[in-house]
Amino acid sequence: MNWWRRLLRKEELERQLDSELRFHFEYQVAEFVRNGMSEPEARRRARIEFGGIEQTKEACRQARGTLWVETVVADIRYAARTMRRSPAFAIAAISTLALGIGVNTAIFSTFNTVFLRPLPYVQPERLVWTTKYFPRFNGDRMFVPEYAAWRRQNTAFEHLEAYGIGIGVNLTSENRSAERVRAGHVTPGFFTMLGVQPHLGRTFAPDEDQPGRNHVAILSNSVWRNFFESDPAVLGKAIALNGKPGIVIGVMPPGFIDPAADDTGIWLPDAVDAASAVPGRGMRPLSGVIGRLKPGATVESARASLEVAARSMSAQYPAPWSAYHAAARVRVVPLQEQLTHGSKILIFVLMGAVGFILLIVCANLANMFLSRAVVRQKEIALRAAVGASRSRLVRLLLTESLLLGLCGGLAGMVLAYWGASALSFLLPEAIPRHVPIDTRVLGFAAFCSVASGILFGLAPAVIASKPDLNTSLKEGGRSLARHQRSFRFQRVLVVAQVALSLVLLIGGGLLLRSFLALMDVNPGFNPRKVLLAEVSLAPQELYGPPQQVRFFRRALEAIRNIPGVQHAAITDESPLATFQSVVSGLAAEGQLPTDDTVVPVAASAGYFNALQIPLLAGRFFNDRDGEGGPRVAIVNQTLARILFLGVDPVGRRIHLGSETEPWVTVIGVVADIRHRGLDDKIWPELYQPYMQAPTPWMTFVIKASADSSGLIPAVRKAIAGIDRNQPLFDIEWMERRLSDSVAQRRQRAALLGSFALLALVIAAVGIYGVMAYSVAQRTHEVGVRMALGAQPGAILRMVVADGMRLAVTGVALGIAGAIGLSRLLSSFLFGVTATDTATFLSVSVLLISAACLAAYIPARRAARADPAFALRQD
Repeated sequence: MNWWRRLLRKEELERQLDSELRFHFEYQVAEFVRNGMSEPEARRRARIEFGGIEQTKEACRQARGTLWVETVVADIRYAARTMRRSPAFAIAAISTLALGIGVNTAIFSTFNTVFLRPLPYVQPERLVWTTKYFPRFNGDRMFVPEYAAWRRQNTAFEHLEAYGIGIGVNLTSENRSAERVRAGHVTPGFFTMLGVQPHLGRTFAPDEDQPGRNHVAILSNSVWRNFFESDPAVLGKAIALNGKPGIVIGVMPPGFIDPAADDTGIWLPDAVDAASAVPGRGMRPLSGVIGRLKPGATVESARASLEVAARSMSAQYPAPWSAYHAAARVRVVPLQEQLTHGSKILIFVLMGAVGFILLIVCANLANMFLSRAVVRQKEIALRAAVGASRSRLVRLLLTESLLLGLCGGLAGMVLAYWGASALSFLLPEAIPRHVPIDTRVLGFAAFCSVASGILFGLAPAVIASKPDLNTSLKEGGRSLARHQRSFRFQRVLVVAQVALSLVLLIGGGLLLRSFLALMDVNPGFNPRKVLLAEVSLAPQELYGPPQQVRFFRRALEAIRNIPGVQHAAITDESPLATFQSVVSGLAAEGQLPTDDTVVPVAASAGYFNALQIPLLAGRFFNDRDGEGGPRVAIVNQTLARILFLGVDPVGRRIHLGSETEPWVTVIGVVADIRHRGLDDKIWPELYQPYMQAPTPWMTFVIKASADSSGLIPAVRKAIAGIDRNQPLFDIEWMERRLSDSVAQRRQRAALLGSFALLALVIAAVGIYGVMAYSVAQRTHEVGVRMALGAQPGAILRMVVADGMRLAVTGVALGIAGAIGLSRLLSSFLFGVTATDTATFLSVSVLLISAACLAAYIPARRAARADPAFALRQD
């Protein structure tokens, strides 16, 4: 009979065993009777030889090989009954574990999605991202000539495809109103390299990047659903992108994410023609290059192959580019690493933080189990007295902790399922927003459950499994209460809880102080009631510079006539925009050009009034600063200080860029603003009148009155009244943009701060539990002290001081760990140092105060105890 059948047919086997043993027993009795013994004497002699029926049965059960399973099942049933007898203890333990395991599983699910799950492409492990790093510019740059040489000369890639900068375009088709979408330019083999098949139609053919054949487009699934209403006959439809004709040849599948940009709505073929592949001035840049390695090729071999091609190209570049390229280094990294490197430090910090929380939870539960062992001391002693070995007692007690751990893990999975989606802000752009709970996450939760059960249950089980049988049975279970090793272990656990909590609290405190420091930064403008709306005029054949000026002049006039509009202006570089251009080579008349990078801004009259940017000298733009008037500019304080060194810049002439650019006269100086973000430096800025530097893409900056309801539809109507084919997009309030610009820092501070507060509460509960346990065991000592004249205040101070010593010791040990964590957080800090004294001091005081409060409650109870009652407790 195999093992499983023996296990499943237990009752039948027991009946057979009982029948067989009784047969042999009766047979032996009969043999003794035949040999002349009386029946009572024969039965006594048979029992002696058999050694006891039950003992023999136990030996037979062990021989089956299923006894350990039966023992485990019995232990589990007993543990379940124990939990039912103490529901408050079980609920408290399971709830605490659910929090610890839940937050760990939620963070691990994010870690799994970012770093362990493969990218949603075919054989993603063979995909790499490559570019060149230029030490001169401290950044990555890639140009078409280099890419063309790499494609010709490399030996390690099956595919090497490029993508250009994704830009917004106006999409129109048939009688539909224009819509703004992001267009990605990719080389024809881009989708073949990724191994992605379209939902409808096909991808680009190899020759569809050539002039005359490149008027084709592939739609994202969202654009197909929203703009074309999921029309299955969309293939072959004529569309226009910024007025240029195109034909739809494919629709990408739902869930497809472009590794270049997650919000791409349409893809166009990008040509690497012979003219653009020649080194020289005006070389066309590329956003990046992605390659698929050949089978057996490695990242190192691919890098070596591209470096050979790069060296052969360096001498072909004109000066000074030849020197720059000679010093550049080829970078080749796995695509997943490139897409996720920005999230690595934060996710690892959060995993460490939630790991600390689980350790604190386990320490707290270990204290609870040690205290509970006092109540069960007599039961354990009785089991030991009737023959239970120490290992058997440890196994019994450990089964209870493992069952609690598994119950806590199940509850934690529910919390993790709810919390994982809330952590999607941690995901890089090229990773799907969905955070799945897969088998790897389930396995991690199971591991946490089992490991937690062992971690908080093993030490209490070992300590409780060695009772003093004499005193335990005689005194009703008080000996373990006097077990100094148990009490010392509890105090060590509390010190560890405090130390781990301090690390988390300081990390959360640093991020919170950093966020508050950021919010205290003056952006230099007033974002209240300011509406932003972008427009990009197309096609260029209809909207040359004169038509651009005419359109925006009419648009501003229409918007200013909307009720509730105080100021209206346009600019090509609105504050806190995601993309902003920079130039270099600015010089004042009579001076050499500076190396400083300058942000050029085109703006209309009323721009500074709309944002309430203060004028420090000179004047603002007005309607006379037009195409035919003198070329003028306004500079900010930083640029004025760089160029003019304290001299009044008003009336001075400057020029921007190359020497062929016209000179402009400075007519005003305005205050600095944080153009690129509250946490970024203040850039030198040069403002020019829009009509003297027209562009087709502009942002309306509209200052509204107190009642701004209905403003957005009114602005849309005003623009549609001029040209219905020019859609407004990226419409948002400046206050919302300002809030979004700090959203990531706010989320980081809130997340780590929440974990830190959770750790603080758990640690305080742990201190309270140990102090309550300590007071309960020192009841007799307290009675003696009070009988000898000790005042309640002295008893109170004695107990609180004991708790304070634990907290201070934990704080001292935790500071070293906090210094290490704070250095990891240094890249996320603003306005505070990684070892900020105020944060370290305030968090230490907070933790010690919480410990003092936790110790005060049992201390107050001890101070109010009746001495006569306390003396009777021993």
